[in-house]
Amino acid sequence: MPRPILHTLDYLSTEPVRVAAVLRLPLIALIALLIYVQHVEHWLPGIVGTVLLLYAAFAVVWLVIVVRTPVRWWFGVASTAMDVLAVLALCLASGGGTVWLLPIFFMVPITVAFLDRPELTAVLGLSAAAGYFVAWIVYAVRDKMIAIPAVVYVQVGCLLWLAAASTALCYVLARRRARVRALLDVRRRLVAESMQADERHNRRLSEQLHDGPLQNLLAKDKALGDLLATVHR
Repeated sequence: MPRPILHTLDYLSTEPVRVAAVLRLPLIALIALLIYVQHVEHWLPGIVGTVLLLYAAFAVVWLVIVVRTPVRWWFGVASTAMDVLAVLALCLASGGGTVWLLPIFFMVPITVAFLDRPELTAVLGLSAAAGYFVAWIVYAVRDKMIAIPAVVYVQVGCLLWLAAASTALCYVLARRRARVRALLDVRRRLVAESMQADERHNRRLSEQLHDGPLQNLLAKDKALGDLLATVHR
């Protein structure tokens, strides 16, 4: 793989927020394709299109920001909040068409798993499962359905499994990152202690040379000079 590409990948992978920002763009494209392919009849189609365009514009601007500026502590929370608001707005404006937006509920928790925040990943995953089920309850009451289809319970179970899996993945990544940081701190401390030990050794050796052999050599040189002066007389 060419070195510029490797350098770009290394730069993006150093911060989970950058990884999530890159993954958000194909996610939005898949949402648009999903709506287009299924020919979903939305409750408020104009608002759905507007929300999707605003979401795409935010994703592009956010990607530029996280790539060109240092990552702040609140970047992960802000990007996740925008994802939740966008998905919520899409579901509200879609109405009964939310059933066709099910893959979105699977995709969003995965992008959050890269933020090294297991608690945030768990909350978002559980919220996605609960939100999908609540949406079905609202539609069932509105359309006077006798019972919610059994497949919905299976889909909610899949969402719960995804929440557990993405949380576990996030926890493992966070632990590994913490372990790497701890090892780097130990390495820096050992290097610093080694340099300090070398400085102490060099200083001690310099003092010994100054107080021992060097002083003797100077004394011998002085004695030899006195002897030569006596001989010349």
